[in-house]
Parts: sequence; structure tokens; C-alpha cells
Amino acid sequence: MTEIRKTDFVEALKTVVPFISTGTLAILGNVKINVCGDKAVFQTTDLTSFASAECAAIGSDDFVACTDAKRLQSVIMMVPGELVHIGMEDYKLTIEGGGYSCSIQTVEAGDFPAMHDESAVSVIKRLPEQLASIVAKGGCAHADDLSRQVLCGVSFRMFAGSLCVTSTDGHRLGRCSTPAGGDECDFVLPASAVARLSKAQGDDEMLIGVSVNYATFQFKKSMVSVKVEKDIYPDVDRVIPKNFRGEFVVGRDDLLSAVRRVAVLANEKTRLVALDIADGETGISVINRDIGGESSDTVKTDYSGDPIKIGVNAMLFTQILSLANADNVRIKFGNETSPVMIYPEPCIGEEYLLMPLRILGE
Repeated sequence: MTEIRKTDFVEALKTVVPFISTGTLAILGNVKINVCGDKAVFQTTDLTSFASAECAAIGSDDFVACTDAKRLQSVIMMVPGELVHIGMEDYKLTIEGGGYSCSIQTVEAGDFPAMHDESAVSVIKRLPEQLASIVAKGGCAHADDLSRQVLCGVSFRMFAGSLCVTSTDGHRLGRCSTPAGGDECDFVLPASAVARLSKAQGDDEMLIGVSVNYATFQFKKSMVSVKVEKDIYPDVDRVIPKNFRGEFVVGRDDLLSAVRRVAVLANEKTRLVALDIADGETGISVINRDIGGESSDTVKTDYSGDPIKIGVNAMLFTQILSLANADNVRIKFGNETSPVMIYPEPCIGEEYLLMPLRILGE
């Protein structure tokens, strides 16, 4: 039997289980376990992404097993005590700990897909530990409409000493960048895989190796390799305004709370709320003729200029404000039909774009 600390076992499975597939290929719902020497390696894949995590192990019996990933995760969570003992017997994975024991049926490990062996042609390094947050913010605005496949991805671009992560669905845009070192490159990854990267990162610093078909995120004790998209990502710089009519700074929490209160009565389809921007304050209002209701609220700002009313989607607006984890946000605007830009303050390298909605009757 091989001995593994339960906390290490749980952490390894937490990293790789999100990358299984529950589709028609049953083998993709499994985790491959390779116990060799003083470590145990766990692998999963959905054929788009490959995940691998390792932990220390003590034992004399090397073995390879392949079994249902979620079932194994549930069993390990229930094992009492701090140590878990695992081994193979009669094609079953045996698990013991603290007086508890069980066995799980395995499948042929040779049927499990092999990870790719492509060598990286570009490497991105010296990335910060909070990269998971940067990826989440930059990847917040991807599309879900498969008819616009390229917008369902998240763009990564390493240029001039900075890694920039961008996503857009045509109605909003999120972009976040961080200083980094390495080779200049750009690639697009499926948004579904990007969303799971934060589970693999933990507190470890990251290296990214980019090959012809894969981007591999290498952590201290785990690795995630994701197949890159072949489509060319749109040039989003073309839609970001260069000139603005006005701008103001407002407390993020105050604005977020006000929009949430007013949006309770917003139209269920458009989620339209109006921003009445005037000297020293911004009014947030809703008139919903479908239910005969209306609501309004006001927040203090530092704006000084001509009044303007801009319509925005309350759901998308609150999502952006929730991600902008700062005391204040700076909002820049042109006219009633031009994009609204949102910048957290104090924060460098983070920006969001939101397309306005038409306010009927205005």
C-alpha cells in the first residue's frame, strides 16, 4: 500500500477533476493515477484540456490505475484521519484510512488518452501569484453564442513586458494586464478552460509555455495544457474610444448598491437602467411600462459638465462593478450611443467597456 497525506490527495484531485468530461466517452470521466517511487501523479482530460497534479507518496508498490474521478474524490473526502493508503488488488483500487476501507472498480489505464508531447516555442515567466484573478477579470466578457466561435475564447497576448488578457462578446469587453517576462506571443483559449485555470493555480507562481497547438500552464505541483483556438481574435483596440465627452469618479460600492436596488424593477429582457449624469451626482432610474413600475436612486460623483442620460444593461454593469475590486471607479463616456469605459481606481492595467442601450422616448 502507498501512503499519501489526505490534504495533498484532496488538493491534487481538486486541481484535476474540473477538467474531466461527462460526455459520451466514458474514459474521459476518469482520473489516471500513476504511483511511482516517492510521488503520485493524477491526470484528467476532456481532449481539449489536459490537467496533471502530483503529491508526495510513501510506499514500495508502484502501480497505474484509472477510475471514476468524481467517485474517487467523494471517497477521499470521507476518509477519516490525516493519512490515506491506496493500492491495487484484483483490478480494484483499494483505499484505507483510520479504520475505514473500500475498493473501487478500475478500467484499463492504457485506454486513457496520452498527454501531448509538443515542445514550447514561446515561454512566459515571472508572472504574479494573483494571475488567476487577472485571468478571471480579463476573461469575464466572453460570448456564449457558438455561432460567434472566436468570441467564445479568451485572448492572451504577451508584448512589451506585459501579459494582456482580453475577452468580448460584442456588448462588453474586459481587459486586464500584468507585468511579465518572456517571449512575445499571442494565443486564444476556450473560455470554459480558462474559467477552470484558477482552480489549478492555488498560490503558486506560473510559467506558460506556448507550442503550435497548446498553451501549457505550469505550476509548482500541477500543470494544465489547453488546446489553442485557430481563429484570429478581433482587434479590440478599434472599438475602445480615444476621446471622451466627460468622466467622473464614484464610490464603487455606492454605485453597485444603487444599481442593484433600482434594477429590481428593470425589464426582464433588456435589463435597462438609465444613468442621469449631472453636476456632482448621477441618478440611476428605471421605468418599466410592462409592469407599471419605476424606481430611482442617486449617488454622489465629482462630475462637472453638461448633463447626459445613458442607458446600460444593469446585469452586465453590475457584473463589471463586482469584478472591479477597488474603492472607486472612473467612468468615461462620449455620447448616448458610444461605449462607456470603466476603470477601477486605484488600479493599473484593468479596464472594462460596456455598450449603451437605447432609451426609448428619449
